[in-house]
Amino acid sequence: MTNVPRHHHFIPQCYLRGFLSANQKKEQLTVIDLKQRKSFETNIRNIGSKRNFNTAKIEGKESVEIEKALSQVESILSEGLRQIEISRNLSDEMTNAKIFNLIALIVARNPSSRSNHIDFQKQIFQQFSNIMVSEKDIFESLQKRAKLNESVSYEQMKEFIQSDRYKIDVPNECCIPLEFEAFDVILPHIFNRGWILIISSDQTGPFVTSNKPVVLVWKYPERIPPFYRRHPGFGMQDTRVHFPISKNLALLGEFGFTDTVLIADKNTVSLINSTTINYASPQVYAPDVNFYFKNVNGQIRLGSDIFNEQAK
Repeated sequence: MTNVPRHHHFIPQCYLRGFLSANQKKEQLTVIDLKQRKSFETNIRNIGSKRNFNTAKIEGKESVEIEKALSQVESILSEGLRQIEISRNLSDEMTNAKIFNLIALIVARNPSSRSNHIDFQKQIFQQFSNIMVSEKDIFESLQKRAKLNESVSYEQMKEFIQSDRYKIDVPNECCIPLEFEAFDVILPHIFNRGWILIISSDQTGPFVTSNKPVVLVWKYPERIPPFYRRHPGFGMQDTRVHFPISKNLALLGEFGFTDTVLIADKNTVSLINSTTINYASPQVYAPDVNFYFKNVNGQIRLGSDIFNEQAK
């Protein structure tokens, strides 16, 4: 098979285009890598993606069938992004639905979420393996029920499990169906929120985004035990969703909100950008470094100072 797409975007390119500078000939964004503490410019093809992220073996289908289907979905989402950029309001339910689906898709299908799932599956397998070889009777019973190779003795299996001579591999086929299930769970909690559409300007500077652009936080984090503060759920009350739609628009969603539009000042844009930066893992994407954020002292700073100033 030739011309098989291998570079799969978990952050759609149609979304990333919303952060390009006006009248820009090349589709390049400024990437700020918080881990490596460096910034550079690159084409949007090279960011928000992972090789073979959507590749899966499906009987009777091509391995890139999911990638092709998602490309069709993204063309619909792209229309929603275009429409809200023009209207700059939340009055059209169909446009809102496209944006909400984009939010849920980004949350459910992200490498960090998949990595957490893979680690969980590995832990389960390791625990099961340890139980299997904990007693000879348990091993022989499972060996018989699962129709395992009877030529492998209990002693051989125990020695193998307790060694480091094997690797646990969790294929995409195990992860992708669960991600779409997560999408179905998350989406109603996006629709059920009220939203503030926040509009930036030349005076406030642009919104920025990241490789993890949907941020869910507690509204009153001081009331939450420290261990749970970074782990709210989308269905929980007193939580807030931050999502930069483009360099010009951002969404803030809470249960009980009434949909409204807010013209942002520099302080508001700085706060939203700081939230995006603090939850990036680890890349921030911007038209250039001329955006505003807040440092730990609450002072507004330019993006060009980001490695000298810790975001608030």
